[in-house]
Amino acid sequence: MFRRATIILLTLALFLPVATTVLGGLGLLLSELGDAQGASWVRVACVSLGTVWLLDLVALVLAAASLQLLHDASRGPDRPGSQNEP
Repeated sequence: MFRRATIILLTLALFLPVATTVLGGLGLLLSELGDAQGASWVRVACVSLGTVWLLDLVALVLAAASLQLLHDASRGPDRPGSQNEP
């Protein structure tokens, strides 16, 4: 379950900055063409996508940490010869 969520969150973390950049460029284009109302709507969408991206990054960190904790718990206690020994 956490593995699938992590994959989805990672995909979104890679896709959302690209989409935000493309929308930012579209907003600049609309602004230069004189469509102030369209540029305003695109800026709102761009800020919204940026916010979703930040939330996605936080969720990705939490999901990755949960996945790591579950993986460590399934391995059991440390065995002799593991990396934790000095």
